[in-house]
Amino acid sequence: MCGIIGLYQPDGSVGDNLKVVEHAVRTMTFRGPDGHWSYGAGAGALAMSRLSIIDVEGSNQPLFNESHDIAMVCNGEIYNYRDLRSQLLARGHQFSTDGDCEVIVHLYEDFGLNFVKHLRGMFAIALLDQRDQTLLVIRDRLGIKPLYWAQNRQAHIFASEIRAIVAAGFAQPELAPDIALGYLRSTFSVHSRSSLVKGVARVEPGTIVRLSRSGASVHRYWSEPEPHSAGTVQEVFHALEEAVSVHQYSDVPAAVLLSGGVDSSVLAALSRSYSPRPKLVTAGYEGASYEDESESAQTFARSIGSEVDRLTVTEDDIIEGFEQMSLRVDEPAADPSSVVQWLLYRYAASIGCRVVHTGIGGDEVFGGYTLWNQLGALLELPRGVPLLGKLTARLVEHLIEVDRPGRSSEEGLLAYLPLALSRGRILRRLQSRSSRNCGCPNGDLATSWHSCDDVYRILRRLYLSNNGLLLGDKVGMAASVEVRVPLADHLLLEHVLAVPVESRRANGGFAKPILRAILQRQTGTGWETKKKRGFEVPIALLQHIVGSHVDELLRSPTASLLFDPAQWKISLEHFRGMGRAADASRKQDRWRRYAWIIGATSKCDMWGLATLLYGVLCIDRAIQYWSTPPPFGLAAPQ
Repeated sequence: MCGIIGLYQPDGSVGDNLKVVEHAVRTMTFRGPDGHWSYGAGAGALAMSRLSIIDVEGSNQPLFNESHDIAMVCNGEIYNYRDLRSQLLARGHQFSTDGDCEVIVHLYEDFGLNFVKHLRGMFAIALLDQRDQTLLVIRDRLGIKPLYWAQNRQAHIFASEIRAIVAAGFAQPELAPDIALGYLRSTFSVHSRSSLVKGVARVEPGTIVRLSRSGASVHRYWSEPEPHSAGTVQEVFHALEEAVSVHQYSDVPAAVLLSGGVDSSVLAALSRSYSPRPKLVTAGYEGASYEDESESAQTFARSIGSEVDRLTVTEDDIIEGFEQMSLRVDEPAADPSSVVQWLLYRYAASIGCRVVHTGIGGDEVFGGYTLWNQLGALLELPRGVPLLGKLTARLVEHLIEVDRPGRSSEEGLLAYLPLALSRGRILRRLQSRSSRNCGCPNGDLATSWHSCDDVYRILRRLYLSNNGLLLGDKVGMAASVEVRVPLADHLLLEHVLAVPVESRRANGGFAKPILRAILQRQTGTGWETKKKRGFEVPIALLQHIVGSHVDELLRSPTASLLFDPAQWKISLEHFRGMGRAADASRKQDRWRRYAWIIGATSKCDMWGLATLLYGVLCIDRAIQYWSTPPPFGLAAPQ
């Protein structure tokens, strides 16, 4: 686990190229606190900042092949490296380390661009081939590890963080307004190819970028397979056990992040096969009621013969955690649960665990969202119920016409969630006439949304990659902790998609029947009928964060770029008023949701406004992060 950077500049000197990457890589110290290394030759240069997980004393990168004409840096883990290493040794290759990433250079020697199809894991790779003066950049299939790309007339640069690209002089820390508006509506950037910063793109998951003197080309090496019915639930059981098994490989202590939900519980239960008493950590809120899952987590831990370390979160912890986390996160996901995740990752690091296993991906892979399950079923109705299908289509068309605040076509149905619609209405009021829509296209309902499988395929491409996985990587790296996501394993996903649809769909209103069956088999504790839960943040905590920064928000550079100043001030005053009403209700129970007092609509408006303001605050902090240290090196893109 680390931060990497790769520069390709055919007309630059090796010394100049090295200066750029050596400066830029030092901006990613949180991602790799254990040291920095670099290498340059011919048209390119590579550098990495390392967090040592496997082969702690060795495996410093860049790594090379036997003839030293192929160099590589990798951020991530190759989970099947032991099998690959044995195969490569049998073919005559020699290894200089005991780590997982050295297999990459030897696989490339043998298979060329097809080498990546042999890898199982999470990875962002930059590989410099001196033989034909090319630079290859590869991102894993589901987008677990981030990778950004910028270019000017003379050069291309790739890095694990936007900040490194700014430090290299390839971009300025300036927001892309249309992307920022989509981010504020959805609380994450839904765009697979664009980042929040002008001139900085994302390398898409499952792709290889090849750079040579003749230019850049992009190759897709993996696409999610179409669902079919050739597999069995038993095969998914075995695939899940194998995924959890290979994710255990580590030379440093690891922990499982345990909530009261199915996803993390199945990881904890299966981890017993590799450790009699796996290290489990959870969080609870001081004085909390509904949102506190720590008691449920402790009960489950005892049921599997283990114990869980409980981190108690107070209001002061939330403010301190936000202050620390927000100035370390490179591209934020404006999800308030990120603060609690940060506190948990920091806590795991404090007790010596550099690796944390989480249930991220479980909902998207196994179909865990009640709303999307219901919507998917509704989308399938027109085939057999034409009249109802027409009514559904008219309803969606009405939503489209009612709310079009600069919505991007890539957002699709994600723009029609109740909170997204609420934030969209707020954004429409906030924007001045001249800035409204910011040139962002008004896309219609995506034509590919026809079934529940379509819904989840797009959720994995947009929501999982750009929100859940990104949040896990950015927040974990901010705490110098590697976050592993066994439920987002691509082979596991392929097995799930091979199961007949009736075995994957919600059963009696209870989602994720396959995972529930696995837990029932492992623990026998009635998981078939337990309600869906996950780490939820009390609305009072979100209010507390935003309310403590209202003066800062009044001076927000993001707001000054996107919004009418008078409307922005009115919205902040409205938030203060909503906060005073909430404070009155909290005298009875300071942590309880107070929808029963102000009504469901007001609750949605409160969450909509509070999460939008929190998103603005997160972007402001990211701008500060990108801006330090100041840009250096090559000229900004032309």
